[in-house]
Amino acid sequence: MNYEQIILHFLNSSYDIYPEEINGKNCLSVKFEIENKDVVLTHFCIPEITELPRFYLRDTGEYGLLAHVLPNTNRSFGSICVNASEAVSVNFQRPELAFEESLKRHIRLLTRVMGDPDWNRKELIREFKPNWDMITPVSNQKLICSSKSNVLEKMQIFEPAKGQPVGILSCLVGISDSNSDLNCLSYLKGTDKRKKAEGSGYIIPLDSLEPAPQNGENLPDWYLNAIRKIPEKLQNEFQRQFTQFRAKQFWLVFNAPTPSGVTWFGLHLTSSKKDVLPLKKERLDGWKIKRLRVDVLNKELIMPRSGANPSLDQKKVLLIGCGSVGSELAMKLGSAGLGEIFLIDPDYFSSSNIYRHALNKNFIDAPKALALSITLSSFFPWLKADDNMGNLLALRDYINILNNYDLIIIAIGSPTHERLFHEFLISKKITTPVINTWLEGYGIGGHATLDIPGSKGCLGCAYIKNDTGVPGLSSNLNFFEQDQNIVKNYAGCGETFIPYGAIHSTQTALIAADLAIRYLEGKLKTSQKVSWKGLCDDAHKYDIKLSSRYTFFQESLVPTSLYNPLCKECRGGPSVTYVGNEYKVHISKDIEEKWRDYRQVEPNSVESAGLIIGHRESENIIWIDGITTPKDTDINERTYYKLDDQAHQADIDKVFAESLQRRGYLGTWHTHPQDNPNPSVIDADDWVEHVKDNTDRPLFFIIIGRKSTKVFMLKSGPLIELRVLH
Repeated sequence: MNYEQIILHFLNSSYDIYPEEINGKNCLSVKFEIENKDVVLTHFCIPEITELPRFYLRDTGEYGLLAHVLPNTNRSFGSICVNASEAVSVNFQRPELAFEESLKRHIRLLTRVMGDPDWNRKELIREFKPNWDMITPVSNQKLICSSKSNVLEKMQIFEPAKGQPVGILSCLVGISDSNSDLNCLSYLKGTDKRKKAEGSGYIIPLDSLEPAPQNGENLPDWYLNAIRKIPEKLQNEFQRQFTQFRAKQFWLVFNAPTPSGVTWFGLHLTSSKKDVLPLKKERLDGWKIKRLRVDVLNKELIMPRSGANPSLDQKKVLLIGCGSVGSELAMKLGSAGLGEIFLIDPDYFSSSNIYRHALNKNFIDAPKALALSITLSSFFPWLKADDNMGNLLALRDYINILNNYDLIIIAIGSPTHERLFHEFLISKKITTPVINTWLEGYGIGGHATLDIPGSKGCLGCAYIKNDTGVPGLSSNLNFFEQDQNIVKNYAGCGETFIPYGAIHSTQTALIAADLAIRYLEGKLKTSQKVSWKGLCDDAHKYDIKLSSRYTFFQESLVPTSLYNPLCKECRGGPSVTYVGNEYKVHISKDIEEKWRDYRQVEPNSVESAGLIIGHRESENIIWIDGITTPKDTDINERTYYKLDDQAHQADIDKVFAESLQRRGYLGTWHTHPQDNPNPSVIDADDWVEHVKDNTDRPLFFIIIGRKSTKVFMLKSGPLIELRVLH
């Protein structure tokens, strides 16, 4: 670091900056005034600039308690927190500019904390926890407990388990009276090897806080003041229940509101002889008070801080399949904050699973569902996990339980069983949504579908054959062509497998978990499908043929509607049918509803228009099942409309690619401000131009009036108006 260059830069500035040596270390110091007080900031020279240069406040003891200033043990210097250093991009090529920016931030912060006592106090309260964590001396053991805020209660304290150098078993554990959650209790205690500690623990809520003391010498006064701040409604209860017990040590865990949320912290009081908890200064003789390191397993605190959603705590999921995809999926659901999961899998965990499974070596030869249940419980304290060694089709004998879950997830990779179960759910009118998820080998991709009963789109939509429009045996989402042998084996039929790695199973689990979590959070209301697309190098290496969908697919990781208009179950009957010239044109109900919204019923309503999307069910039977809708880049007036051709064509291209050419452009639609519309000369000329560009098929042109809809067909002959089939 060229400090000469930095000093030269500041010679022409307003900063009084100078080099000096402190305790044998080269420094740069800068002097200035705040509130008529001399203030000195000191920077200790560094070999390389990797973050905004740090400056330390000299003689912090002279200024009292300052927010965002953490003094060292002898209070000769104070570290100043001006930003999250790792989040700042520093101009290391011009270090003098980085120094100038850092100085500005330090001086601006100190000016405010020294010049505005009210703001300084608020910030001290907001930053209470980091200031508290700087107090020495500190108890040599950490306490982990579970409790709710604003509850005055006792804790049973348990000693660390012997021979446990790290982890929760190496810590003291506090079991509060209110903790009746068996999963959480098991998570905390973990083993019967723990012994109950001699002494007593209390959880004490406070209505307000004083700033944390700067050192351990001030802890007794701070403690007595905190006891006086116990809410008045709890004082009698505290005196009656918590001040009669005699012990040599007490563990006190406080919680109090701060501007940044409820903060938790603790004190450890020890004495050489048994006595009651000291509540007055004259009773403190013989007691040592140390800061207690506290971790609180509080659902409302831990879940949001860990990225989990507490609202999922009441949700229940039935997961069938605990293999590589299912195990990762279960872990992601647990980390999202799920409240209850029931795991089903008939298989055992083997050594061949290790590199692509969430389970570890300790569960080899154990039932996968049981092992995963134990693993989930060890990770997530508020997740209830149960298990069973059944299978998907066996659930048909337990119909009563299926509607007890918020979501069913199937991760078995067996399309026949999935389709059979889907038919069963329909026949029994089961209303629980279902996610089916599977991956394809060789890193080519993976898929997930969300089937919400009552919403358009079902598992059957993913099995419509694109060439015929009838149900098939292979999913139309797959990236491999069907009827190929993609299975490998090392030792005959007993060791067959599909090659894929942990990244591929995890990616598939992620897209399924994303669908699940967003549905459970209420963010998805309609049936969806999502796929991820990988590289095809390994597939080509083994001469595996890829489907047309792989070639056209461009929406990796993007959920889209599961509804396939070729699925007769979801499509249902048409809203209306028009006939003429041997053609029969069915218009789907949802398209009729969309057109109804665009009618020009008001005097100032402008014209709307778009393209028609559909498919041929047979040579002369046409289904109109989609439209493009008006774009911001279109031009529209009362009786005029000009399409943005590129924007509307992009929608057509997307449909064409997704349906693998089964669905596409069939014509145009637009509105008229007439009760019973008729085509204008401009309409007729425009339609002729469309036909010239599409000579391979008849086109249909639809005008939406205020009271009726007119459908016209044009190919090579005259314009034909189709009539409504009643």
